[in-house]
Amino acid sequence: MQVVVVFLLFFNPCRVFADQIIIVTGSNVIRHFARCDAKKVILAGRNVAAAEKAKQSIEKSTGRTDVGEVWELDLAFYASVKAFAECVSKLPRIDVFLENAGIAKVNFSLADGHERTITVNVISISMLGLLLLPKLKSPNTFEALDDEKNANMKTRYLTSKLLEVLYPGFVTRNWRLTPLFYEIGDCTTSEVGGRTPVAAATVDNGALRAFKAQNMWTELKEILEKILSGITRSL
Repeated sequence: MQVVVVFLLFFNPCRVFADQIIIVTGSNVIRHFARCDAKKVILAGRNVAAAEKAKQSIEKSTGRTDVGEVWELDLAFYASVKAFAECVSKLPRIDVFLENAGIAKVNFSLADGHERTITVNVISISMLGLLLLPKLKSPNTFEALDDEKNANMKTRYLTSKLLEVLYPGFVTRNWRLTPLFYEIGDCTTSEVGGRTPVAAATVDNGALRAFKAQNMWTELKEILEKILSGITRSL
């Protein structure tokens, strides 16, 4: 048996976020936004005292004392999610919204009617994203990509492949078709990369996976609508 270990070295983000308003759930990434000149970084967390300590540490390491704010958000309670979204609605805009918080539990417990991990990592995360969506509306995607002045061609191939992946989700949802995807991590040569579509053609349970995914989304929408009627209308 051959074991292949792949090490990924993530580059240090260097994009400038000057004049941008960033919201982050989870504190381990806001330091980078502050370092990249974000106008405001809102750290949303359940433990306000711990979040304040994280903010102070970031201010000390970046030399910026005017960028961070701590807002209370407990994803285990839908009322907290709605209250947080109401506060966000008063901001002039949101440039980046990063849902980075989550929990991993080994003991079963309920939170607002569902198993706690599902409430926090799935239902509340989805609910918060939908509530903040109006603040995140962006210009036409293809018009933005056709803007030569602001085009970043170094990442254009990656952007094109992302759009390629997003499209089948729309097709699956609206035409009930079932595109198959099978990713192979090590594509160091064209021959190895060529195995990907062949491997995809061998998968025979894609339709079942798509059916389960559609059912899961229908069930999740029903839960969200019970919590807040009309929340999924924009989708």
